[in-house]
Amino acid sequence: MNNINNVSSEWLSGHLSDRTSAGISRRTRFLIQSGLLPLGSRLPSLRDLAFCMQISPATLCLAWAELREDGLIEGRGRLGSWVCRSSSSPRPKRRGVQKHAGQDIINLSAAIPDRSLLPPLNEALAHVAQAPDINSYAKIRITAALERVCRTTWPYESEGFLATNGGFCALNETFSVLLSRGSVVAVETPTATATLDILERLGVKIIPVVCDADGPCLHSLRAALTHEPAAFVFQPRVNGITGQSVHPDRLRAIAETFSVKPLWIIEWDALDALSLVPPCSLGKWHPYYTVHIRSYSKSMSPDLRLAVVSASSEVIGKIQEFRAFGAGWTSRILQEATAYLLANRTAQECIQNARSVYLNRRRCLSEVLNSYNLSVDRTGSGLSLWVGVDDEKKAIDFLKENRIIVSSGSKHSLVKSSYIRVSYSNLEKDYELIGNLIVKSASYA
Repeated sequence: MNNINNVSSEWLSGHLSDRTSAGISRRTRFLIQSGLLPLGSRLPSLRDLAFCMQISPATLCLAWAELREDGLIEGRGRLGSWVCRSSSSPRPKRRGVQKHAGQDIINLSAAIPDRSLLPPLNEALAHVAQAPDINSYAKIRITAALERVCRTTWPYESEGFLATNGGFCALNETFSVLLSRGSVVAVETPTATATLDILERLGVKIIPVVCDADGPCLHSLRAALTHEPAAFVFQPRVNGITGQSVHPDRLRAIAETFSVKPLWIIEWDALDALSLVPPCSLGKWHPYYTVHIRSYSKSMSPDLRLAVVSASSEVIGKIQEFRAFGAGWTSRILQEATAYLLANRTAQECIQNARSVYLNRRRCLSEVLNSYNLSVDRTGSGLSLWVGVDDEKKAIDFLKENRIIVSSGSKHSLVKSSYIRVSYSNLEKDYELIGNLIVKSASYA
């Protein structure tokens, strides 16, 4: 290597003994991840390196294409190929790492629950000490108590249930089992950044399905189906980004659309009882093809870190087998604590109170925005508002200058749009002041 920024053909060729495209890709990946090829290094030209290695440029081109797809190298036109300056380890591109906003900053970017509104865990944790089979190494899918209480509120009759370590974990495991690199997946937009990060990491082709006030639009869904997707991913109860729910008539129409040509239906209920509408699912019409995920982190406790998955016995079995790569099973302590809270009247009343508080916070902020003719949906539920702006970047920068942080709408969207996501879950006051600044940001030029 000549210097830290310019990699010579001779140096790199000497580190690539396997001349196949797979071997070149594999070894170059190691050189980057180990630091032997520093971040930001310029790679030799494809033609020079191929000549030095005495291989076809096409072979090298295949290896480089795989590394570009994985975000390890990047092309810069006539400047050639470079090792990406960002971290070479796998990481979410959209979601990123949550950072502390700092003092005097109003953080409206994270849709996280208000800790003061969560049900107390004292009794639930005391209860689990008496639970059977604690400390067993048996790899169970779900405890009897948790399955029993979940079935009482589940939106359809499912063959199998499985407890997992949170909603995103459930999505990752489900996607990993049912999808493969190159699969086509239809996804409602906007959607959670984690959903898109996981799918992009798996190397699938994502087809957007746009939504209106009633849910995924049928014309957009039918257009997506022409690509023959392996799965459709959406949130039927409440879209966690917009707070809107799928209308029962729209849900029925979607079910009829899938009757012609079945595909995997992967549903995610991120809010549980914080939602205004009752549980709903396409599993009512298509139980075999439906995977329904319900997370309890935002309604009961993020440290419970628990979600429950329902699906056919076959799919549940596949997910359980896949989990052997990791923990193997979800803590019985967390499962029993969740089961206790789901069955406990005081805990459920606490969640109902939290729902009322969040609805009031949504109403207070949306009324200010609507009073200035910035139209937002005040009738939904959840923890966030989806706010249209003239220029997304300028709106975010303007609010940041005024010590308010919001989330970029483009991170959640698969189509070109200009929105910001405003999370009001921890906003207790100053609605007029904050709302006025959001209104100004919407038309800031």
